[in-house]
Amino acid sequence: MLYKKISGGFFIVIEGLDGSGKSTLAKNLTLWLNSKSFNVTLTKEPGGSDIGVPLRAITQEHKGVLDFKAEFLLFAADRAQHYASIIKPALLKNNIVMSDRFKDSSLAFQGYGRRLDLDIILKVNSWVTESIIPDCTFYIDIDVATACKRIMGRAENLTRFEQETRDFWKRVHEGYSLMYKDSKNYKNLFVLNGQDTQAGLLVQAQKSLAPLLDVS
Repeated sequence: MLYKKISGGFFIVIEGLDGSGKSTLAKNLTLWLNSKSFNVTLTKEPGGSDIGVPLRAITQEHKGVLDFKAEFLLFAADRAQHYASIIKPALLKNNIVMSDRFKDSSLAFQGYGRRLDLDIILKVNSWVTESIIPDCTFYIDIDVATACKRIMGRAENLTRFEQETRDFWKRVHEGYSLMYKDSKNYKNLFVLNGQDTQAGLLVQAQKSLAPLLDVS
């Protein structure tokens, strides 16, 4: 069943390719909302919960062959625990929850990127999250070439996904584009220009979010 919104609780999700700037935007939006006296729970997938930490290590750093179905189920396990231990309790306390990735990531990466069954992913996601629909979804749209350039410029060890082929990333990007082409399945969907600076991205998001939270 759908999550019944509690007055004051508000669920925000930020999606996009690696290198799009979503993690920084999540932090900047949290700081802005804190300055407006909102209680914000900043979290992420994978690895937002205690149990999710080792699951994140497997999905991001595993050196051997990881079956694509096993990969998806690890993300689903992470999401189930994340929802039960972090997201739902925070919403019940009337907090704002700011999540860097949520279930759309599995559709984009495991569904379109890995070419796994979309219907199965949708059903499992719905089951582990009690069919919750975020109150607001931000998608930072950035082209694959720019995302890869940013990733390579980080001077960090690359994750399993960051080492994937351009064709994989193109499928993921196309998946996001197809998902967000029709906003009827979302409460409030906003597509942000990922070519913008971090300051510009923050302004884009603030303008979209302010009316929803009655922020001046």
